[in-house]
Amino acid sequence: MALNALVAGVGLAFSVGALFLTRELLGERALWDRGAEGRILRVSGKVEESQKLGLTFFYDYDLEVRWADGQGREREGKTSFLRMFKAVSEGEAPTLRYDPTAPDRIVLSWAAQGGLPRNGTAIVCGALGVLMLLGAIAMVRTERYRMEALRICAEDGEEVLCRVEKAWEYKGVHYVHYRLPDEGRLRKYEGDAPLLFHREGVQQVLALRSPRAPDAPFLVEADLRSFDLSPEVRAQVGNSLRTRA
Repeated sequence: MALNALVAGVGLAFSVGALFLTRELLGERALWDRGAEGRILRVSGKVEESQKLGLTFFYDYDLEVRWADGQGREREGKTSFLRMFKAVSEGEAPTLRYDPTAPDRIVLSWAAQGGLPRNGTAIVCGALGVLMLLGAIAMVRTERYRMEALRICAEDGEEVLCRVEKAWEYKGVHYVHYRLPDEGRLRKYEGDAPLLFHREGVQQVLALRSPRAPDAPFLVEADLRSFDLSPEVRAQVGNSLRTRA
């Protein structure tokens, strides 16, 4: 539940960020389409690059612009925008448009006509948000499926020792390839640490299976968290497994 909440929270944060960025992009585009053209006198400021492994992911522009409006009146303003993967090309002179009713609102062509590099951050944030929210939903469904399998096995299931073909862990997630004793099909498990042990020199995993759901075995967790057991019984199980190993 904690992991699912974390994934959902991060996905929601990405989605909110994508909405905020999209609103900013639409505002820039609307101002560019309806605004009056100004004449740029000077552009100064800084650009910060976000790099990793030698690759620049983001260019964050924070600029001060001195410009003249349609009546020739000189004005000063600030603008900032983010571009992804691609910076403004060297030698590309910007143009400017402003809101005649609120001259402090300005937009440069570098932002309003930035294309995919300008829109990329919103697209990536939106995609990550959707994927994480879908992943959170899939995790909930998977856990419900496992709990339903456990409920069925608790009513009329049996213990089954399954031969493990391969087992490994990656970033806290355990993966097991195993076979049920009465079928040759290779099954795959992904999740919390399962109850693995060695018997007669062969690594095995404990599963529960109900005749009502033969294709939905429940792999028992190593910490037996799905079972209401006393600390003494849990210790006995652990000692028994160590003795067999």
